[in-house]
Amino acid sequence: MQSVDIDAAARRLNASYRLVEREEIYDSGFRLPNARDLLKYARVSVTLADRVRLLGLLDQEGSLPMSDCLGAIRNTEPVAAIASMILHRFIDVELDEAILGPETMVRRIRG
Repeated sequence: MQSVDIDAAARRLNASYRLVEREEIYDSGFRLPNARDLLKYARVSVTLADRVRLLGLLDQEGSLPMSDCLGAIRNTEPVAAIASMILHRFIDVELDEAILGPETMVRRIRG
């Protein structure tokens, strides 16, 4: 697909895009490996109870390490639930600092 085709398609969808150099993707540190890890959980459905528990915990405590968030998840596999909630923009983590792990800080997204 040529750039003109992409531009027209993006406008039809009321979307935007930008061309990125290969080095920006592959030399950007941890973002790509973290994105690959998260995308494995894109189709996980988090129960309402788990979502409410985790969001309530983050409301009370503010940002928490991922390891502390795992205990709030009871009905869904905990790592899968947190990954899904990141992908669905309920919570946020820093994808560029390091590989996602127990010390990764989790924040609630207000919207």
